[in-house]
Amino acid sequence: MEDCVSMGADALSYFMNIGVELREGKPFHRQLELICPAVSVLILVYFTVRGALGALDTLRADAENEEPVNPWIVMAFAIWGIVFDCFALRAFLSSADVGSAQSNMMSALLHVGADFARSVTTLIESVLIIGWRICFGFDSVRTDAWACLMVSGTILLGAVAAVVEIARDFTAKGCASKDDAREVALRTPNSA
Repeated sequence: MEDCVSMGADALSYFMNIGVELREGKPFHRQLELICPAVSVLILVYFTVRGALGALDTLRADAENEEPVNPWIVMAFAIWGIVFDCFALRAFLSSADVGSAQSNMMSALLHVGADFARSVTTLIESVLIIGWRICFGFDSVRTDAWACLMVSGTILLGAVAAVVEIARDFTAKGCASKDDAREVALRTPNSA
């Protein structure tokens, strides 16, 4: 369930970032270029922390009362996620100059990277549950919770990097766009 909610937040983030790109050269582009990545990262962090807290509750609780995780469903979602994320990562690599990437596109890349990490982890989780449950007695509920914590930690580290990038972008370029500065200059009468 957390994966579905998180993917919905990711889709919202993609649409926000596309909206920012469509505003290029128009008023408020620069402000949106700073606001949308910050909102996007906050959404990602919120759902990541929420999922991690749920996983911690699962690990603390009696797992025998929980409904077991169906590893085949987990595997199907993981494979679909990996395929989708590979296409998305390829699109980023083929169309973006990583050295001069804007913070809103870096935010979108963070979401794709987080999805990819989550998909790989859930694939490994499903293999552990399917293949080794018999040999090692892996508990599907606890395995799912541990996988969630591992992915959450990775995502939160990536979020810290994104916040640093947003802060660098803000300090390097400020909040006003060239168009905004030009508009202010036209409205201000010369004092000479």
